[in-house]
Amino acid sequence: MIRLRNYNFNFALNETKEIREKICSDIDKIVSYLEGLISGCAVGLWGSFSFGEGRVKEVNNKLEYVDDLDFVVYTNSIVKFFKWNNNKTLKNLNEKLNINAEICVWVKCIPLIKLRLFFCGFPRILNKKGVNIFKEKNIPTIHVYSTYLLKSYYRLFKYVLTNEKHFLRKAYIEVFRSLVFSKKRDKDTFSLKHNLNQLNEYKKILTKEQYRIIECSIESRLSLKTKSEIGYDSISKMKPLYDKLFNKYYRTTSTFSMKYYFKLIKFLLQEKKIPNIFINFSKKRFLIHHYLLQALEKNKKINESYLKKAEDTIKKMCYETNQYKSLEERFSWCIKNLEYIWR
Repeated sequence: MIRLRNYNFNFALNETKEIREKICSDIDKIVSYLEGLISGCAVGLWGSFSFGEGRVKEVNNKLEYVDDLDFVVYTNSIVKFFKWNNNKTLKNLNEKLNINAEICVWVKCIPLIKLRLFFCGFPRILNKKGVNIFKEKNIPTIHVYSTYLLKSYYRLFKYVLTNEKHFLRKAYIEVFRSLVFSKKRDKDTFSLKHNLNQLNEYKKILTKEQYRIIECSIESRLSLKTKSEIGYDSISKMKPLYDKLFNKYYRTTSTFSMKYYFKLIKFLLQEKKIPNIFINFSKKRFLIHHYLLQALEKNKKINESYLKKAEDTIKKMCYETNQYKSLEERFSWCIKNLEYIWR
């Protein structure tokens, strides 16, 4: 029997006593499981539930999680880090622990964080282990804002392929966070409620339409009443903001990512392809996203010239050639290849 821990913060937007007890019970199951796997670790809750902004709903008298439960495991051991980072044992924990939620776990090594090779995050530590690394200065600004920009591109393209609006809303929240991190270091930017308050600081940078679109996205995500709805036509209005952030990132000298470089090299070798080690994969990845966004025109048309540039860049990186004929299928092919590149 798992003893429930005491937590001094809220988890969900619509939190009640029953919801809180269920979330606490599930979290304790996960923490106990992770402690058993990785001895001496600190376990932190990250994401929306750590800010009290998680969403849950009741389906057939059972609690279902709308948002993922995100956990970060911190270890002082480099050996344990390499053993458990992306380990299959940490996949599908919802089935193993009988929890009705998508559970994501990241393992991080404290010595590597202190060397600024990895982003530490700012989680709620759940098992009272001493981890004194969560300070503002540990936010690698370039890394965070470029990561959020890439995430935003990807969510935007997922919306184009699926027409599911939650991808579009998430894309605009993430591009706003990318903007904030490009200007300053602020750990509270990971909170949606804080994002809503931050918007006023960027009125001079955003157009009125962009301001409204981002505001609507955040309000929808927080289950608040919104003044208007957003759709495909918002993409053209947001393009200038994406372009501004892309140009700022792309011209910096810190565009090379050792972590991503080795990740893609490993993937290409597994696919029995000889990687070109002289390519700056991080820059090429950004170029693909940029070209695909430029390819999206009004009335859901696709610009073939920009699409061809994206295809050619993918070919240089992964030696893959697009065999599809229609513009829509070719665009979808590029997105699927981005999924491989993201791994």
